[in-house]
Amino acid sequence: LNLAKCSETRIGGYLSFKGISGGEMKRLSIATEPTSGLDSFMAESIVRLLKAMACEGRTIVCTIHQPSSQVFALFDHLLLMTDGRVAFMGTNRNMICPLAYSPSDYYINQLAITSQPETRIKANRICDKFVDTEYMVAILEDINQTKMDSAKIGNISPITVDECDGLNRPGLWLQFTTLIMRCYLLSIRNTADIVAQLNRSLAMGIFIGLIYHKQYPISTDVGNINGILYMLMESSMFFEMFVFMGIFLDNTALFLREYHNRMYSVLAYYLSQILIRLPVSMVMLLIFAIIVYFMAGLNPDPQAFAICMGNMLLLLLCSSFLAWSVWIKYLTYTHYCYEALMVNEWRYLDDIPCYNNSQSMGHCYGNGSNVIISQGFNETHIHWDSFALIAMAIVYLVLECGRVISRDELTRYIHSESISVHLKGKYDKSVVIVWPVVSTTGPVLTLYHRSDYESLLDI
Repeated sequence: LNLAKCSETRIGGYLSFKGISGGEMKRLSIATEPTSGLDSFMAESIVRLLKAMACEGRTIVCTIHQPSSQVFALFDHLLLMTDGRVAFMGTNRNMICPLAYSPSDYYINQLAITSQPETRIKANRICDKFVDTEYMVAILEDINQTKMDSAKIGNISPITVDECDGLNRPGLWLQFTTLIMRCYLLSIRNTADIVAQLNRSLAMGIFIGLIYHKQYPISTDVGNINGILYMLMESSMFFEMFVFMGIFLDNTALFLREYHNRMYSVLAYYLSQILIRLPVSMVMLLIFAIIVYFMAGLNPDPQAFAICMGNMLLLLLCSSFLAWSVWIKYLTYTHYCYEALMVNEWRYLDDIPCYNNSQSMGHCYGNGSNVIISQGFNETHIHWDSFALIAMAIVYLVLECGRVISRDELTRYIHSESISVHLKGKYDKSVVIVWPVVSTTGPVLTLYHRSDYESLLDI
């Protein structure tokens, strides 16, 4: 296909960046009409490639408009139809065509039906002559014998999606590794998105850092520092929200098409997106948190800083699941994260200066332990809070994966049952066609049901 020179070039598109050329894009996507828009040399190369694939046992279904003489000569067997009737079926060698004509143009001219009544008479005469040939008589005898063999038809059982599921898709591990590699390549190539996330983290960090700039551990600033900690906790949930919104919003059309073609499961897609998108989101969250942490003047101790960052990352893992649980205090991730951040910030502070205005307002805490107690927290719970966040992240991730699997299984069950019922009710007038489709993840069987093929049984 002469595409080796652009193997490392992104495809692009009409509404996105400029990628490969129009001819290269056409040769890359050869489905449906493989030769349309190509010159005669490339059209012949495409058809030769398709013929080689057909010789390997693959089924090739395509539409070719106005094939040249060289392309037409590559076809082994032909079936010509006009007005729903068979005009010819056989090999190229049995066809009659004048030397000065292109075969495809000549046959179209002979069989085309226009407003002229003589064209229909001519086409019908050709079809009538073909019915009387030995080739067609043998075919009709085989069809009649098959129709009369009721035992063969009676032994055919309905085909459901579940029965051929093992052939439809490769294993979960192959799905996962292929999808994660594709997602990784898309991520590293989409530098504009990474730059946008970085700019968002820097802008939000500087903006919030300026609002809470240089807070001191004194009684009048205790409320502000507590507000910073809560702001950090809430911001981590917003970073997580952008991650999980992007999973199913960025490539919704592509995901739905590939999923309904049974190329991979929802679980494989979900896990691959999580493992690629989540690290990037963690880095952006750390950039934001570091800016706010030091601009606001929070606890500069390295251990305290590491604990704060760790709890925010754990909250990033928890905040996408079971949003209804915020009504129950001890089942919410926000409770454990906020308590850990509060204890981490105040537990080692033994002296909080009090001034006259803070004493008159009743906000003279004296030390960090009193600040923790005033919020209803216990400073001995900091390790428990971290373990609770880890456990909740694992449990919520397992529950979410289970929900994804159950929805996938339910959708497949409903789809397979509907096909099975339809086949049982109308099997004598239905045909199920299964043909292989080449995909990036391996061979795929696509199941098609058509009820309007009953005319084939009446030939």
